[in-house]
Amino acid sequence: MSTKRWQTRIGAAAAAVFLLSLEGCGPPDLRTMQPTVHKPTAVVVFVNHPAHWNSADVENAAQQAGVEVKTVSTSSNQVPSALADAVANPKVGLVVVVQTGTVPNSELAFAKTHAKVSFALFGAQSVPNPGATNVSQVVPDTPTVSYSLGALAGDLAVSLQATSIGWLTGGQPILPLSDVRMAFAGAFKANSGVGMVSVPVTSLSAGQGVSGSTTGNSIGNSTVPGNTTAPPSLSSGSTTGATGSLPRIVVTTQSLSQSQMTTLRTAGVVLISLCEQSATGQVAGEPAVPGISAMQKVLSDYVSGRSQSSVITSATPPLITLDGQRVPSSVQNQVNSVELSVEGQASVLQSAWRGIPSQLQTTWSPIALQASGVGS
Repeated sequence: MSTKRWQTRIGAAAAAVFLLSLEGCGPPDLRTMQPTVHKPTAVVVFVNHPAHWNSADVENAAQQAGVEVKTVSTSSNQVPSALADAVANPKVGLVVVVQTGTVPNSELAFAKTHAKVSFALFGAQSVPNPGATNVSQVVPDTPTVSYSLGALAGDLAVSLQATSIGWLTGGQPILPLSDVRMAFAGAFKANSGVGMVSVPVTSLSAGQGVSGSTTGNSIGNSTVPGNTTAPPSLSSGSTTGATGSLPRIVVTTQSLSQSQMTTLRTAGVVLISLCEQSATGQVAGEPAVPGISAMQKVLSDYVSGRSQSSVITSATPPLITLDGQRVPSSVQNQVNSVELSVEGQASVLQSAWRGIPSQLQTTWSPIALQASGVGS
């Protein structure tokens, strides 16, 4: 374009600006005359104040991902209305729900009827085959969590001077054998001298005694007596209750009823659960809802438009939820160190069971099998 024609155009533009100013309109700022761009928008719903979560962390993660976010705190009963409010906003493309326990079927059903919105449902345990392509369940990585909870059991055994760890067997275990073995490996790593004992879940019924075999030391040759034998003292790692003698520390791989929980609590047992329990405040440690690092992945996938897996597993701390009333601070610190050490070490953990001496593997394998789910 010639200089003359360019000057002519500039002159015309200047004249237009001058006329607009005469009409009482200020000249347009050419620097701000850009098309409006709507940021991806998400709503994050906190249910019953989940541990390790707060609005500030979510807002910071959203800002880094370039997402507009609104956080909502609600109770379990108010979740349906919170979800309805979220999808009523046409700008919202992602709804995240953070809660303890298993991802509720009601939320999966709601998401299925709103296929244009993506849902990320955080929980401590997933529901198999949710049947909704727009839903991701964000849950902890069970092998890593099982190893960490096993380490908790081993560390507690040291703290409480317990010589054995009980494992509930029979009933309806929901963890595969590989995860139960991972917990055994974590306990052995934390406390190589501790024994393992089978505690039949049927023994938690009223009037039943507890019996089983275990390894009281590294060669596996001690037993846990039933009602016919005087119970050992607390210093030897057992406690006395309505059911007879129980190990001071018991690990469960299945959901327990309130009456079973009461039996264990009455007997003074410290309970560790490798799966989510419906009764709150009953266990020393259980799987935790994935933390903010998992949220960062969800937001990143949402912005980039990447398709998400139906189940997203997180192996990043926090991995387990600890009860400060049942777990001494020294043990909490040890468990926190374990969580950090196993992050990103999936290949190392896969060989953890093989790191246990072969004689102990042989002794403990029946217990691990009885504590694992069908199809293990």
